[in-house]
Amino acid sequence: MFCPHCGTRAKVRTSGEKSRTMREITYQCNDVECGHSFVGILEVVRTLSPSGKPHPDVNLPMSVLSRHAKEESRQTVQEHVTNAGSVDLDRNKKKRGLSPEDEKRAMQLWATGKVTKGDISQLFGVTYPTIDKAIARSGLAQRFGGQPHRETVT
Repeated sequence: MFCPHCGTRAKVRTSGEKSRTMREITYQCNDVECGHSFVGILEVVRTLSPSGKPHPDVNLPMSVLSRHAKEESRQTVQEHVTNAGSVDLDRNKKKRGLSPEDEKRAMQLWATGKVTKGDISQLFGVTYPTIDKAIARSGLAQRFGGQPHRETVT
């Protein structure tokens, strides 16, 4: 965070939880001549990938890709599914695990380096921790020195 007055980096002095999804943070400008102290709010506003251990009191909306980006992503994944067998692209319900057949297909897609965990999560209806476990079981993490490719952050 930067000081809104002078633009110098500010450091966190205190932080207090207001709710499960919100913290109030007190900052102090690092420029001694400015000396501005101010309060900011850090809030969780949406979900990118569902939790494997959801809390009953937390209800966050799912992040939605733009229609164009979502269609482009579906087309890219569709091209790679042909090598891995058919997959239902319209699953919305997240589940805790992958069937052995789905895990094999998911890891074949992951090994191509052209799909993200988000793509696999949407395709197979599973959470990121489930995907991470499948990657570890498949040996892809070791073979590729951690992960076969990086997640795309937008």
